[in-house]
Amino acid sequence: MTDHSLQCISHKTSLFSNPFCTHWITPSSCEFNQRFNGEIQHVMQTMLDFGCRGQIMGPHGVGKSTLMHRICKQLDKDGLNPVLIDADLRIVGNPEEELPAKNCIWVIDSFESLTRRQQSRVIKHTKRQRIGLLVTAHRQLSLPVVARLSPNLDHAIAVVRNLQSRFGKVYLSDDDVRRLWPECQNDLRELLMACYDKWQEHSRTPATLVV
Repeated sequence: MTDHSLQCISHKTSLFSNPFCTHWITPSSCEFNQRFNGEIQHVMQTMLDFGCRGQIMGPHGVGKSTLMHRICKQLDKDGLNPVLIDADLRIVGNPEEELPAKNCIWVIDSFESLTRRQQSRVIKHTKRQRIGLLVTAHRQLSLPVVARLSPNLDHAIAVVRNLQSRFGKVYLSDDDVRRLWPECQNDLRELLMACYDKWQEHSRTPATLVV
């Protein structure tokens, strides 16, 4: 193995050793920590009550995509066949395959990245064909709201705690999160990016571990 290869492996390992790197905080990787223990089941039941249709609504960086992925895992576990669809209206990971037309739930993240006309066509088509539909959006659509998320400091603190606990090290205290929260304009995504930088700084100084 060359020195260059070893350097690449070392660099990759170093990046993954930060609990706030992209690898650990993508919606499909980061566990959704809601302030209510029964939130996931409540959202699931609300969605089922509306015929497997609904939207997760909230501002940018509040955790909509992460909640959506968590719900998809449960839908799949329950045999309800969620199908992730991208902004080009193709199946994520399998763009050549035709969109399923029955016995499934279309799941579209960032629904507003579609044009208004596309949004309307998707909503009408899935309703007419009795296909389930779950989307994330910033504004109210012609879909029932199954979850309405808002910036929450306690939730942000819980997420930071959980991510650090996986590594057995705590460089960022609750007070650190409280200080960063307004600086990041109450945006969870921006907060986690700031935590990445802080972790990198603190990890170089072992004495900064929070006991």
